[in-house]
Amino acid sequence: MSLALQITLALVAVAVYLIYRYFTETFDYWKNKGVVFIKPIFLIGSMKSVSLIQEHLGEFFERIYKEHSSERFVGYFMGKKPTLLVRDPELVKHIMIKDFAHFTDHGFEVCI
Repeated sequence: MSLALQITLALVAVAVYLIYRYFTETFDYWKNKGVVFIKPIFLIGSMKSVSLIQEHLGEFFERIYKEHSSERFVGYFMGKKPTLLVRDPELVKHIMIKDFAHFTDHGFEVCI
């Protein structure tokens, strides 16, 4: 094998590794915080069924809401972005009233 081919293969391997690390660097976020979360998959996060058009986004949220009925909140990933589904009505009230000013630039969404 020529030196040029070896260098090319090494550069391709490094590029693939760096791309993988970029898309998975946040996947320990909820684990490190001690939050129950839905395990993510490379490139699509926790929303595999939605990405593959097997489930509507509303059905996805309803399913994880029901599957984690004993939790106050559940973490999941939209792509590589850690996102939180808050289940506890008192916690939602606290966030929407007392802590609302802290969520002005964070893409806060209310799904009913």
